[in-house]
Amino acid sequence: MDNRTSSNKPLTSGQKYVGRAPRACDSCRKMKVKCHLNGAGPCRNCQAASRPCTFDALGVKREKPPPKREVQKLKSKLSKFERFLESVAPGIDLTNLPETTEDAKYIVENFKSFNSASKKKDNLQSVGFCKPEKNELIGLWPSPSRLFHGSFGQPLVEKHMQELHTRYNDLSSYQPPNDLAQNLLDLYFRKINVFEHILHEGEFLGNYYTDLAKRNTSFRALTFAVYAAAARFCPDPRVCPIDEEGKPNREAAGALYLSASAFLLPPPIIPCNLFDLQTMALICYTITTCCSPMTAWFSTTLYMKRAQAVGAHRENSQRWSVSMMKDQLRKKAMWYLISREMQLCMCLGRGSSINQKYVDIEFPLCVDDETLTRLCEANASPNSKNSLQLDQSDVGPCSNSIGYVSMKAFFSVKKKFGCGLQKVLGKTNKPESKAWDWDVGKVSTLARDLDNYIKTQIPINVKWKPENQSAEDLIINARLNGGALSLQISIHRLLIQTNPTEILTCLSASSALLDILEYVRCRGLLEETSSWSTYMATLPTLSFLYAACGTHECVSPADRANAWANVHRCINILSALSSSTFLAGKLRNSLDNLVQACIREELFPDSASHSKNFKKREVNVLYDYSNKPDPKVFQMAETSSIYDPHSENLKVLDPQNPNFFTVPESILDASLFEFPGVEVYSCSKISRGIYLLTNPGVDSLINDSSALPPASYKGPC
Repeated sequence: MDNRTSSNKPLTSGQKYVGRAPRACDSCRKMKVKCHLNGAGPCRNCQAASRPCTFDALGVKREKPPPKREVQKLKSKLSKFERFLESVAPGIDLTNLPETTEDAKYIVENFKSFNSASKKKDNLQSVGFCKPEKNELIGLWPSPSRLFHGSFGQPLVEKHMQELHTRYNDLSSYQPPNDLAQNLLDLYFRKINVFEHILHEGEFLGNYYTDLAKRNTSFRALTFAVYAAAARFCPDPRVCPIDEEGKPNREAAGALYLSASAFLLPPPIIPCNLFDLQTMALICYTITTCCSPMTAWFSTTLYMKRAQAVGAHRENSQRWSVSMMKDQLRKKAMWYLISREMQLCMCLGRGSSINQKYVDIEFPLCVDDETLTRLCEANASPNSKNSLQLDQSDVGPCSNSIGYVSMKAFFSVKKKFGCGLQKVLGKTNKPESKAWDWDVGKVSTLARDLDNYIKTQIPINVKWKPENQSAEDLIINARLNGGALSLQISIHRLLIQTNPTEILTCLSASSALLDILEYVRCRGLLEETSSWSTYMATLPTLSFLYAACGTHECVSPADRANAWANVHRCINILSALSSSTFLAGKLRNSLDNLVQACIREELFPDSASHSKNFKKREVNVLYDYSNKPDPKVFQMAETSSIYDPHSENLKVLDPQNPNFFTVPESILDASLFEFPGVEVYSCSKISRGIYLLTNPGVDSLINDSSALPPASYKGPC
């Protein structure tokens, strides 16, 4: 053992080198003299005495005494343990404790009897207590914005409520059989996760097969949410409740698992972790297909508030900085909630539940699960850069597919223009204001920027060219282009009251959006898009119905005839979706009643006679158009999705014209698009149905007898 060290300081001329060792050699230690090294050779004392200089003897390490704080802490623990022993074994002599296991048996027996007595006193102990297990994806850093008892501790109220919540939530009877559970898992990762990318398949299945659901309530809720989401695609009748006639009800497939997942979610007072955030995202996915839009919007806004409470919408939130995997999964779940809320707000005409100014979370990395796992493992090493600073350019060529580029562009469009639309919808106008009292300049600027963004900013390789695309890339690409067109319709229709020619932009975008949905339907992939295609189909349907029912000077007879044909195409798409979604069937029935009302000339009793005759003729001719689709509708040019509303050759109608608000189409315009400050006049029960169709989540639309077909109606074919 050689403990010699040398000094790194340069020596000046005439200065002697004196080396010192961290410990003395054996001879110097024995004689208790200073040991001076002499370069690489023996020390000076050993060299002068001509004896070997060795370091063989072991030194004695002097340990520092423990600090007073540690001593006090140990004494406190000992006193607590002594009090516990006295409560378990009264009369025990603490100065003469048993030293063997046999002698200490009576203490163990007394402890068992004491524990059983406490369980009898507490009724909550009758239900099995499930203590959450520690997991890298579960743990949260404490938030400084909350009140804590002590430093970095959980509030006592949250702690006790979480304990009581886990005691009550057993729900073992809700668990499906093993074969059905495995089938539902396979369906979820094959039918849903490849398009929504909420969960990481490896992480989820790793926790699932280690029985984490039995030990952690949050993961158990996530498991039930996966079952509920996949139940719509499962033909097994065990996933459906039994109706009054004793037959499985396909409309309520997965309702049992959905209720179990919602029940297992912790109460709002308890901060949610990653599993809770993923559960809320999956619940939103499920309820958008089986509940009304108003219910889906209310649930989504509630979950957005809970996610905001734990900082899931902030990029640099320390609560989610445990690992790169956790941060990326948080971003996927949070962005799904954000995009889902934008879509619901766009359909219902409502503002966002949170201030978009503070939503600065970046987009998740648009890569597959294997690539994400590899990146997380590479960034876990100490030599790699911070994982939270990675962007899409750091992942290499693995994310250049059409699907992943479309996903990133979809997030970008939603963030850039969806937030702007939500601000417009969230504005409160005065009751006495007119439709053109809005800040039309800002809305026009937003519409112009969106048109330019779709033309120039969306990558060329993800524009709608469906040929030679896989099913996964096609659905993600359809959602990107359909979402951009939906935003275009929603923004431009706000300007129709001040500039009626904007209806042409809405019709052009609606036709392009309908072509996308028709192509997806012909590929047999419409069922996989049912969570968002139902809402996308509603916007073009309203635009076509508005153009077909009115006598707008800017809409030519040919455009009106095409609008009638497109209305029936929209009804066919909703009919195809009605087999898997409750909402599509209800909307299809309502639209069918509206079309029949137009045929009977009940919608506009005060319209001009020539308008009635023309509508009646074109409806009779084109009513069966939906059964003979033109194959050319699937070919859409890149520029067909954009209409230039600023062309000089368009005639702009003056809204100040006194006859502008006396014609029925202006009343229908107000009822369809909900212009603030414009009173909604109901010409008939059917016109009220059109007004409610703009808000398809209103329960009165589903429960109102005027909007439902007669009892003899057998439903969509």
